[in-house]
Amino acid sequence: MKSAVSNIAWDVDEDAAALARLETAAIEAAPTRWWPDLMKVTREEALARADKVCGFQALLFGRPELQVFGPDQGRACLDYLARVCDVASWCGARTLVFGSPRNRIRGTHDRQQGTAFFRELGNIAAERGVVICVEANPAVYGGDYLLTSREVAELVAEVDSPGVRMNLDTGELTTNGGDVAAILREVMPLVTHVHVSEPFLAPLNPANPVHEATAEALRGYQGFVSLEMKAPEGGLPVVEQCWKEMLRIYFPEP
Repeated sequence: MKSAVSNIAWDVDEDAAALARLETAAIEAAPTRWWPDLMKVTREEALARADKVCGFQALLFGRPELQVFGPDQGRACLDYLARVCDVASWCGARTLVFGSPRNRIRGTHDRQQGTAFFRELGNIAAERGVVICVEANPAVYGGDYLLTSREVAELVAEVDSPGVRMNLDTGELTTNGGDVAAILREVMPLVTHVHVSEPFLAPLNPANPVHEATAEALRGYQGFVSLEMKAPEGGLPVVEQCWKEMLRIYFPEP
């Protein structure tokens, strides 16, 4: 396994300080924090960020008009995400986590429209050498589609594309509950990226039993395990402490 941390855990002007504190970490980037308009990013600008970037997340942040479902909106969303995949491939970000619960409101639309959307998005991603990692977002985040890990696993299996896999999120497992060990056994063959998180992106709680269960399930997994949390009130010292706790639980010393 490889360790990473999302850059939503600090302010943009703290990038250098964060990397100094978390020196072993790869960065999972919310790309619009660096480039507010991704349609204008050049290959050279992306390459300048290529040193430690392992993946992207928050792919549709600030773009509420881009929707998976609807007669015309799906096309616009795919066109935009094609550009996101371009930028990701330029800076070496292989995995792109697709959460964005409010951009995938299904309503009364047929579920198969979502399947067709992700199948086409998978083709777009595969052509660029990147992977869309679909993330379950529980209903508390305002969505109504792909609310659980099992639902995402069903979609990924149905789409059956090398460009579409699954992001496993411990915050989702905590929120939705259930037999976590059984869920992990079912979905792990489809997982290509992992978020170590808490509900509502709170600081890591090492006493949360979901983490021990997930760490056990990840034996043999070769991808990135990424700390995901919003910027805490205590700033970078809190992020560093959470980082150390993640390493202790998920990357124990032999």
